[in-house]
Amino acid sequence: MSGSQSQPFLGATVDPFSVSVKRWCNKAKGDRDRVYRAIVLDLVARVKELTPVRTGYLRSNWTAVLAGDSIPIAGQASPPEVAIAQLHYGQGVLIVNPVVYARRVEFGFVGEDSLGRHYDQEGRGMLQQTLSELPQIARHAAERVQAGEDQE
Repeated sequence: MSGSQSQPFLGATVDPFSVSVKRWCNKAKGDRDRVYRAIVLDLVARVKELTPVRTGYLRSNWTAVLAGDSIPIAGQASPPEVAIAQLHYGQGVLIVNPVVYARRVEFGFVGEDSLGRHYDQEGRGMLQQTLSELPQIARHAAERVQAGEDQE
């Protein structure tokens, strides 16, 4: 689900037909769109929560991009709610952070950078952790929508 190492951004595709997402959206029957949007909103909220904060810049750049749309430039990304509001069940969506150093924070970095500085930085795994929690996040979002606690 995570992006390849060659991408200049950090991101993960939310597959609407993954077992976890599909199961909870289908249980919602007429509310599949609302459940799907709630799941994606909760995924973004969780990855932001897990993102370490030094200046807030990395955390504030998490956003959602609909399949086929361009990846935003760091510092110019729309709030994730903008794309998610347009999201319908069955559409692909990418949770992305276009900040250049996002990949280093996620996966860590050992070696020398372009300025000759040496690093042995452990990865924080905030996106990997969020994706591992997808089944629980999907269940909680669906239950909230079905209970009427998540009004759009």
